Amino acid sequence: MDTSDPIAGLLRRIEYLRERGCEPGLGASVMYNLLYNPPQKLLLLAGCSTVCTTVAEAAKMWNLMVLCYGASSPALSDRARFPTLFRTHPSATVHNPTRIKLMQKFRWSRIAILQQAEEVFISNLLKRGRRFLVEPRLTKLYLYLRDVM
Repeated sequence: MDTSDPIAGLLRRIEYLRERGCEPGLGASVMYNLLYNPPQKLLLLAGCSTVCTTVAEAAKMWNLMVLCYGASSPALSDRARFPTLFRTHPSATVHNPTRIKLMQKFRWSRIAILQQAEEVFISNLLKRGRRFLVEPRLTKLYLYLRDVM
């Protein structure tokens, strides 16, 4: 293997990992293999939120900085859970005001949202659902807005 061009070697490694797809286990394995070899690392991850979640949760144990360029899961905004994670792509919730305006413009009263059923995508929804259980006022408002009452 030619070690005179470290960039070419890195690009080959990135291409190999890209071809493997969105595998959280592979992401964690690569992190552990690189973790114990110098120099200090910044983990630059792909746009897959599930891999980013797995690696960022483990990376905080070693105080490693993690940069995810395209992970958009709202769960990744939890600084207590992901203190060393940074991303260049905003959370998917940034689109909510636009979605609401679109629904208002066309006077839609019912919508359906299809999403991937991974923890990183539904955790925000589950958190809001728990709020309905402890805040009856919100439950009543939610039901009223859904024409149930």
